[in-house]
Amino acid sequence: MAYTPVQDRRSHLVRDALRHRWRQVLALALVGLLAGLLLTLRDGRSYVATSQVLVNPIVGNAYSPDGADDLEALDSEAQVVFSDDVIDDTAADVDLDPQSPLLTSGASAEVVPNTQVVQIAVTGDDADDVEAAADSIALNYLEVREELATGLVNVRVERLQEQISETVRRLRATSRRAATAPTTGEPTLQRLADGYQTDLFNQRAALTELLNTDTEPGRVLSPAGEPGTASPVRLALLPVAGLLGGALLGALVALAWERRRDLVRSSAGVREMGVRVLGEFSSNDPSPAAINGMMRVARLHALEHVSRPAVVVVASPGDPEDTSRVAGGLAVAFARVPVQTALVQATDVHLLGTSSADQQRVPGLSDAILHGQNPTTMLQSVEPNLTYLPTGRELPQAYERFLPEVLDRVLTRLRTGEQLVLVQSPVLTRAEGEALASVADAVILVVTRHRTRFRQLEWAAGMLQERNVRLAGVVLVDPDQPRLDEWAPGRQDSYHSRAH
Repeated sequence: MAYTPVQDRRSHLVRDALRHRWRQVLALALVGLLAGLLLTLRDGRSYVATSQVLVNPIVGNAYSPDGADDLEALDSEAQVVFSDDVIDDTAADVDLDPQSPLLTSGASAEVVPNTQVVQIAVTGDDADDVEAAADSIALNYLEVREELATGLVNVRVERLQEQISETVRRLRATSRRAATAPTTGEPTLQRLADGYQTDLFNQRAALTELLNTDTEPGRVLSPAGEPGTASPVRLALLPVAGLLGGALLGALVALAWERRRDLVRSSAGVREMGVRVLGEFSSNDPSPAAINGMMRVARLHALEHVSRPAVVVVASPGDPEDTSRVAGGLAVAFARVPVQTALVQATDVHLLGTSSADQQRVPGLSDAILHGQNPTTMLQSVEPNLTYLPTGRELPQAYERFLPEVLDRVLTRLRTGEQLVLVQSPVLTRAEGEALASVADAVILVVTRHRTRFRQLEWAAGMLQERNVRLAGVVLVDPDQPRLDEWAPGRQDSYHSRAH
């Protein structure tokens, strides 16, 4: 049998997670929506002040007249807005901490496309504070640019002045040597002095140009005016983003939870395991007509895989009460084909309208196992073609004798002619349930949707395969499924009158 783990059936896993965990998805989506609304209310009280600065290319800055006057350099220049000098000076001006959100996360700078304008925006809760901060950042930004340019010019002036002094010293020394040199060496020294004279002229010209360097950093085009509130579009996006983010998180959580639970939700997953589905009963329509229709389908599919005489065990891979919903109903359905059917109860879960006290008042299966009594003499008539062997008086003690050879001996005495022996078995994970399954001609598994796990079904199918026991198929029921042995009106009263 090929088994595909439920974790690998992605389409069914996602579908089942959304269908059966939608409350968790909805809850997290609402949490996200609420968070978005709270952020909207907070940002709804925010003010935005904007100041625009026209940047003048100057030496010492990214956007300078040295050839770096492109938009990329201007974008880099805009980052100077957040340099430590600018922020520290602004903090001192507006009496704030340099780490204040107003000067960190609340401040932004961007270049107006295709211009030399840097737009500085400050967002905060107080209109006066954001206006003052935007103006102060703009002014301090220009001051820092100018300081950088002036400092660089001064360094270059000092360097040129040193070079001029050195050139003057060399020129004078060369001139003195030319005046006292022999006639043969005078032309050479004179040419050297002329070269120094040319260098001195160029250096003084460069110094004059440098002293006239423009260090004007730019100017404020539009100071921060009356602050406005945050963009309504931006505020509207917050609840939507929260809703979508919460829904996505909820879907991921639901998917992970569904994968972990590994529950059988429908017949699709069972069929993908390679297991036949004999029938599906739903609690949505508990009417006798609906149960009768599905019972006929289950009976037809079951009889296709069983050759009489046969012992068919009805067992659950997980919950012992699951079998009580199905075993009696199948027995009644088989008897009405008609097929001679003997229903054997091997659990203390009530069946056919009986209680544990009813089952223990009369001899039954436990007496046949412990004392060797003939089980055929203890069969009780329920309706035409259907007899019933209750648990008997000592079922817990009989469980100690639930061995394949003992069970086979007892059940063989019931398997006569065209008889179909239907055994309501303990859960297969118990030793007595596995022992009963090992002597069966076929096993019908009862799976409860939303409660039975795929790993339980996989284990049960694998165990039967190892023991060479035919798995006739699976019957699916709901957790709140009405008892399927009560679908025939009047049958229960008839049983009580015969049993007592």
